[in-house]
Amino acid sequence: MVKLKHIYKKVTKALREGFFNINYKLFKYIPAEIHRANGLRILVYHGICETEPYKFNSRFITAKQFEEHLVLIKKLYNLVSLKDLKNNNLSNEKLNILITFDDGLKNNFTHAFPLLKKHSIPAVFFVTGLANTSLPYMFNDITDIAPLLINNDVEINDEYFFSEKIFLNHRFLNKEGVSLAERYHDASYVTRESIVRELIKVIPPAKLDENKIYFELMNEEEMEEISEYPDYEIGSHGLYHTDLSTLSDIDINNELENSVNYFAAVLDRRIEAIAFPFGSYNQKVITACENHELTLLFGTEKKFRVDSKNKIYERFTVNPFVSAINQMYYISKNNYE
Repeated sequence: MVKLKHIYKKVTKALREGFFNINYKLFKYIPAEIHRANGLRILVYHGICETEPYKFNSRFITAKQFEEHLVLIKKLYNLVSLKDLKNNNLSNEKLNILITFDDGLKNNFTHAFPLLKKHSIPAVFFVTGLANTSLPYMFNDITDIAPLLINNDVEINDEYFFSEKIFLNHRFLNKEGVSLAERYHDASYVTRESIVRELIKVIPPAKLDENKIYFELMNEEEMEEISEYPDYEIGSHGLYHTDLSTLSDIDINNELENSVNYFAAVLDRRIEAIAFPFGSYNQKVITACENHELTLLFGTEKKFRVDSKNKIYERFTVNPFVSAINQMYYISKNNYE
């Protein structure tokens, strides 16, 4: 019975998505649920590319998809900036939308930023401090691209990881089936940096250059340029994109202090917003944010029970596998059911 219900839900969902796609394409039909929505949705994007958005992970959409989103978002919803959110300058009649980007990839600057300006849509870019390191790459990005580009097994700290295809993408798995990214999720930045260095060594340079749109990070000059526009802001995504909830009190405070100071130096002003890496936080993280005057706190769909004098904003991650009109429907519902 449970299995039948699951199949029924999947079939119903597929039929509904198909209906919306056909009717929007032919008649520009907008589902009623979209018009009825109100409140606030904070959207999470990661990467924008020209082609092959699923080549290494499911965090990318194409520039064409992104612009389709922007056209509909501007038509259907009330657009807000980080300042609007801070000042509670929100509509009571329409659904308010704030667009955010996580990870600080260079394609946010080269691909997303021009389209956002073209359509006059505000946004926040949550960036790490990795651009200021000797190896400016995110651990998770490199562990995503390496299995396909190396096309061989690797030995990390006396443990073998084998390249296996899982759904659409290749991943390095150990003999227990644990991925390399998961195995070292809680590791220190120094450990993760050493793994990135080892993987970069064995990826052919030409392949690395061909695929840099999937991992290259925004530089400090690009962050500065974004922050010069009043409707676009830079926020912290941690210093090293470390899961803050796994750190000790001292390490959390060091990470946040160094992140705040780094962006103050780059942007010549103090930041107030942070999006927690991996959407994870706990009471220690919240307390540390308060101590460092980070007052605009952003998670993802995950919910954790904590005491906080500042609101923790949940965010809604876009789905690269659905059409623009169906994405608007799910945004309005605030779920993918």
